[in-house]
Amino acid sequence: MGAEVDVGYEWEVKVGGTAFGLAKDVRLRGSATSVDVSRKDGNGWKNKKQGLKEWFADIESLFVASNAQVQVLRDAWLNGTPVAMEWLDPTGNGFTGSALVMDIEVGQPLDDGVEFPVSLEGDGALTPVGPAS
Repeated sequence: MGAEVDVGYEWEVKVGGTAFGLAKDVRLRGSATSVDVSRKDGNGWKNKKQGLKEWFADIESLFVASNAQVQVLRDAWLNGTPVAMEWLDPTGNGFTGSALVMDIEVGQPLDDGVEFPVSLEGDGALTPVGPAS
């Protein structure tokens, strides 16, 4: 499994350049393939290199039909178009990237707000941003 970054309440998540205030839980994760570069002179040990990288994001949010970010994510899923995503800590450090909405759901729990979970897959590089990048 790849490295994971938990986005806490102090982080800002943006969809299409606008803060997504309805988000409750967000998980950003990256992974890479493993490329076997073993040789006969490896003394019985495998040798590996990191291959292609990819990233994913899962957003658990509240559902408000009139919310602009809910509409952007819904429309991106319906049309198969990428959305610009940003994850920024309070100092402006974080990540940015373009993603495709792969899964959406509207859940109606009996004793909680209506939920809108969304799964995204990165479309290209996840780029570090901010003063420390």
